[in-house]
Amino acid sequence: MNKAELTQAWDYFRTVNGVGLRAIAALPEGKLDATPIPGMRSPKALVIHQYQVLKDLTASAATGTLVDSTPFEEAASAKIHTLAELLAWCRACWDEGDRTVAGLTDA
Repeated sequence: MNKAELTQAWDYFRTVNGVGLRAIAALPEGKLDATPIPGMRSPKALVIHQYQVLKDLTASAATGTLVDSTPFEEAASAKIHTLAELLAWCRACWDEGDRTVAGLTDA
C-alpha cells in the first residue's frame, strides 16, 4: 500500500470514527462496565480495545514493530470511569493515530 492508498483508506476511517464516536456517546453512563453476556467484554472494554489497537497499528506502520495492546488497554480501563473520560481518551487515540498516518511516507 502506498501513501495515496493509505490516505484514501484513512479518510474512510475518519468517517467511521465520527460515526463510532456518536455511538459511544450514546452509551448509558451507568452501563459502561456492564457485562450482560458472560465472558464478553463490557462496552467500555470493547471501545478501549478498538481505539488502543487503532493507535498501536498506526504506530506499527510507522515503526515496523508490533506491541501487545493488552497492558495499555488494562491501564486505560483502570483510569477511565465516566463516559466523558472514555470519549476524551478515544479522541486522543484517534488524534495520535491521525498524526502518525499523516507523517508516513512511501519510503
